[in-house]
Amino acid sequence: MSTPLPVRMLRHIEPMSLELAPGLGPCWLWIGARNGHGYGVIRDRPGPSGLLLAHRASLALSLGRPIAPGKLANHRCGIKPCVRPRHLYEGTYAENAADWMAAPTSNTLMPASTAVTACSGPTPPSTAISSSGLMARSAGILSS
Repeated sequence: MSTPLPVRMLRHIEPMSLELAPGLGPCWLWIGARNGHGYGVIRDRPGPSGLLLAHRASLALSLGRPIAPGKLANHRCGIKPCVRPRHLYEGTYAENAADWMAAPTSNTLMPASTAVTACSGPTPPSTAISSSGLMARSAGILSS
C-alpha cells in the first residue's frame, strides 16, 4: 500500500450538500466499505489487525497523533459514516452515549439497506436516499 492513507481516504468521501447537524456544516459521508455497525473502514496494512475505523483515522490525522488510549472518536453530528474532522472529537464512552441521545439525527439516518430490511413496503414518500445509499426521513431534516 504505497498510496498514503489520507489520499486513499479522500477517494471514499462524499460531501453532503445538506447540513444534518445545525452549525457544524455538512457531513462528509464515508462511501467506502463499512462494518456491521455502519462505520466506515479502511485497510492500513495487510492482515486482520490492519483494518481501521475511518472516523477514528480521520480524527487521528486531524489531531496529528493517535487517539488517546481509552478514548473514542465521537461524532458531534450523530452520523456514523461521517468522517469530517470538524464533526469529530476525542471523548469518553459517557460523552459518546450522551451525544447519541442528544443528536437530532441519531434515529433519522440509517443505511438504506437497513431500512429496506426493516420494512416490508416501498420506501415511504417522506424518505430520501442519497447517492451513498443513506436514507434520511424528512422529520424536519430534509427540505424541498
